[in-house]
Amino acid sequence: MAEKGLGDLMCSSTDLEHYLCEFFLSGRREITILLSGKTGAGKSHLTNALIGEELAEEGEELDPQTDNVTPYDFTKNNVKITVFDTPGLADGTGNDESYLNQIREKVASVDLFLFCTDMTSKRFGDDDARTIEKLTRTFGTILWDHALVVLTFANEVHAPSRKDVTEKEFFQQKIQRFQKKIQELLRRQEVPEEAVYNLPFVPAGELTKPRLPDRDNWLTAFWIVAFKRINRNAKAAFLMANLDRITIYCGGLLSDFSSETDRTIQGGDRMPNEEDIDVEIFGRKVA
Repeated sequence: MAEKGLGDLMCSSTDLEHYLCEFFLSGRREITILLSGKTGAGKSHLTNALIGEELAEEGEELDPQTDNVTPYDFTKNNVKITVFDTPGLADGTGNDESYLNQIREKVASVDLFLFCTDMTSKRFGDDDARTIEKLTRTFGTILWDHALVVLTFANEVHAPSRKDVTEKEFFQQKIQRFQKKIQELLRRQEVPEEAVYNLPFVPAGELTKPRLPDRDNWLTAFWIVAFKRINRNAKAAFLMANLDRITIYCGGLLSDFSSETDRTIQGGDRMPNEEDIDVEIFGRKVA
């Protein structure tokens, strides 16, 4: 597949040209990302994968002091990216109302919400369920319009030694169980059915070993679905912030990327056509 440089892509893809022009003309230079999940759920690892910045050393969480909501600010290609971590909710420490007030005061709006939970867990915990309830109450159901559920440590999920289920089938069944539980919870919170149905569930593994049982590269799929889910007003800034860390090889338009999702609903039955899309992240080919 022939490589297309930025100039070629701008000439051949009206979508890419549109997003770049929108960035320069709109004046929008900020992105706000909200993270939620227990300490140790792989959130810093995940943000390193998403935006190519070491917000914390690998193996360390963003904010071990769970009684504070701390913004992590940095600038890439003239785009200011602010990441908020909210470990106190999921870890069950501190005063919930005080903590929620901090979130209300510090997080005015959210462009992308990543709810992270450990895929190796045998069940979806009550603490994670309470976190979803609290954040939905704080931001309203609109929070889920720009959200994705990330199932971390997916590389550690393995099928038991049984002949009646393959590794891929077991893996997809695990995604479906998380999906069913979280969708039921969101419906009880009166999140609109369209938002519940469209909520993506994305498994995430190791950066250096991107293959998972049901996909060749989780990192590519994760980045694509994040681009699709981020607030439309922030898409141009998100793309611009990442231009120096990705190279796109394509047999189609950028609209092919943003209109397709990764293997999400129904536990992994949809994926961008790999003959049409390759993405190079961190300077190495990952698709």
